[in-house]
Amino acid sequence: MYQRTLLRTAALERSLTHPNALTLARNRELIGHSRNLVCNLARTKSSYPTTSEVAPEGKLSAVLLTLALSGATTGTLLDGIHSRVGVLIYDSAPLQLGGLSTSAWVPPLLAAFYFVMGGLVIFFDSRMVGYDPTTRGALREANLFKMVVSFGVLAAMLELSSYMYSSDMKSSTICLALALCAAVNYLVLDSTKQGLALALLCALGAPLLELVLMQSMHLWHYPQGDLHTSVAGGICRFVPFCYFFYVPAISNLARYLWKMY
Repeated sequence: MYQRTLLRTAALERSLTHPNALTLARNRELIGHSRNLVCNLARTKSSYPTTSEVAPEGKLSAVLLTLALSGATTGTLLDGIHSRVGVLIYDSAPLQLGGLSTSAWVPPLLAAFYFVMGGLVIFFDSRMVGYDPTTRGALREANLFKMVVSFGVLAAMLELSSYMYSSDMKSSTICLALALCAAVNYLVLDSTKQGLALALLCALGAPLLELVLMQSMHLWHYPQGDLHTSVAGGICRFVPFCYFFYVPAISNLARYLWKMY
């Protein structure tokens, strides 16, 4: 589309060398619109180049490193919302830091989680930005305020799940409430096709990875896990929805960091 628009503009400019009096004004108007479109497309393209274009400059490495540090710090604090009310209990290398119940394993695991998810967001955004208006809109709107709001909403939804869990509400009620929250959160703070795909992937894949770690390394367990497997014990049914929550926040963090760097 970018190249076609450039060719169209050049052709119109050439036509002005032998103008027709009846079409001169129209040609000039079309050239103005075409130039504006070229400028807009160029700005969009340059604002989110492909990963191969930025890797030599170290931009991708800086963004991924910041994502990992965010996971190790902010991610650990958010994880404490669930561990505080006993949704899960850490069995290996437990740590009590004031009111934060965590484990020495948590920061590196969440650093890897933010690193991978944020990297996937950058990869798929760079592939979609050329022809998907929703992705271009998400990139234009990426800013500090939206990123902070995304993490504030994430913390609020984790608090809601903790409250419902500690109040002994039925698992089906918790899942229904969190499913509605997850849908609204995605539509308001992301709404991209790749965002939905990554959120679903995270909601399915992350709990499976938890089960593997619970079975192989015995890092933690869910005292009231009601989604049972014959291999690794139980996990709470609402946990997949909580992972779905994370993706819009991490996506907005990755987009903001990409723009900032």
